[in-house]
Amino acid sequence: MSLIRCLGPISLPASYRQYMREDARYFKRKIAGHSHIQFQEELFPDRDFEGHEEILLSTHHFPDGDVVEVNKPYVCQKLVNKLSAFFGGRQHHLCMTLVDIDTHTDRRDDEINSTVLLIPFQASHLHYLEVEDQRQQLLPNRIYAFNHYRLHSLVYDSDFGSNPSSKPLSVLKVRFERMLGNSRKTQK
Repeated sequence: MSLIRCLGPISLPASYRQYMREDARYFKRKIAGHSHIQFQEELFPDRDFEGHEEILLSTHHFPDGDVVEVNKPYVCQKLVNKLSAFFGGRQHHLCMTLVDIDTHTDRRDDEINSTVLLIPFQASHLHYLEVEDQRQQLLPNRIYAFNHYRLHSLVYDSDFGSNPSSKPLSVLKVRFERMLGNSRKTQK
């Protein structure tokens, strides 16, 4: 059985695409002149759950001391409905912008399904997802599923490796809670 599955094409919502374009622009500004920068996973707020107001803003700190705050899009219910065909449970939509990342496993969480979905919005032809001994090129607007508790990495497969001028990958990572109910849900 394949460790990486391509589940087919999909189009991300306009609000996600706009946010990811801006995030890639800010990422390029942060990395200019630096060989490596730490990426962040930005959790999109879900109106249906308490505390969503606390994660409305994404803050970018630049080497020149400039700080920019950006509103994150709310979780898109149409996309949630489409992705629920693959897995059930509450979804967490996270945006990541990065060039590559070393081999690692994600921190185990008994409440989160072991399979995650990656949906690249912007990718270079040099971006590959590796899970253990399997490798697959990441294409924009495709859904990829893999077990994030297995060893995995994002590879920028260039003869020269990644550098500040490398095209970043903008990707939506979707995690699914194992439990269908959630006690934090607000009553409307």
